[in-house]
Amino acid sequence: MTKIHSDLSNFDILDSETQQCPHAHYALMRESCPVLRTDAAGTEIFLVSRYEDVMKVLMDPQVFSSKFGQSGLPISQEVEDRITEVQKELNAYPRMGTLLTADPPEHTRYRKLVSRAFTAKAIADLEPFIRELSNNLIDGFIAEGSCEFV
Repeated sequence: MTKIHSDLSNFDILDSETQQCPHAHYALMRESCPVLRTDAAGTEIFLVSRYEDVMKVLMDPQVFSSKFGQSGLPISQEVEDRITEVQKELNAYPRMGTLLTADPPEHTRYRKLVSRAFTAKAIADLEPFIRELSNNLIDGFIAEGSCEFV
């Protein structure tokens, strides 16, 4: 893996301006700091920016687990405890692992369950529905001339 630096000290991955156009930051990371140790929402994280390094991370779940946080960010025990407390207060379902927050073999089981829904044919079959839904949504704001698109 590439050496870890923290030269981009003002880089905030969650900053709204950064979110609008992060590409210059990503290019700087790839060039000068391919593995960046930074802070996101009060939690230390590592951002990996080069393809080869990303592939190493993705292919080694023993070292680089996906299990840390439901958002993809690790969370503190204090936050975890508060989430559990709120779930109990609201009689809510417990947080569950998902395809994105699971490591093999759990990830493999999830992936097998959903893989048929994501074949090229299955996605192509959704096109008429997506086209109609998109047109209906656009019809709802076109008179205003603009919209927020996320």
